[in-house]
Amino acid sequence: MQYWRSREAYDYFRYSFEFQAAEISKNKKTISEGEKKIPDFIGFLSSLVGPSRTAKNRIGYVINAIKKKTSES
Repeated sequence: MQYWRSREAYDYFRYSFEFQAAEISKNKKTISEGEKKIPDFIGFLSSLVGPSRTAKNRIGYVINAIKKKTSES
């Protein structure tokens, strides 16, 4: 798990978004970039929990939100 800056972020994906380890690993580059570029990354993730529940593709919703936010930075 060397690419994680915080265990808290990993746990957030696993338990709040219910991502499988393979899904996290597949998107580790985007997630790592989000951790680096988004100042309050956990706060940002918490803002996605509610809307992601009704998204057709929850994983895609979260990953695309991170990509969009990092491109704004």
